[in-house]
Amino acid sequence: MLGRYDTALTTDPFAHHEWIAQRNKDLNYRLKPMVRMLKHWNNVHSKYLKGFHIEVMAATAFTSLGGDSRKACELFFQWAQSNLAVSDPAGHGGDLSSYLSYSARIAFISNLESARQRATKANAAEATGDHEEAIRLWRIIFGSEFPTYG
Repeated sequence: MLGRYDTALTTDPFAHHEWIAQRNKDLNYRLKPMVRMLKHWNNVHSKYLKGFHIEVMAATAFTSLGGDSRKACELFFQWAQSNLAVSDPAGHGGDLSSYLSYSARIAFISNLESARQRATKANAAEATGDHEEAIRLWRIIFGSEFPTYG
């Protein structure tokens, strides 16, 4: 994989578990389902980020999470482009993006922008009643396991 290092992140699993549980509660228990979606997206599109990194990014990105996960995905893809560097919430690991090479960062940001553009178009298609087009775009974003139209 392009620029991915297999070094372990120094973290505190117990502190992380407590922090993510509190963030999930603060976000009306909608954070963990969002993280699962984002991890799936990452796995479909080159696996640039480590799972823990995605969790912290998502937990940091949102101050609130309503019931519209589609709009939340669009916002995450936009926000994450300039907020790839997040700190370990327990204070042990520093910048969680430090394992990414320059070329991996550039490629990942390009993936985020493509996902953002498609999510924006999918949300617009849904708003105009074109559910078939919206689902087609979400399947590009989330892969073939995303439900088909009809």
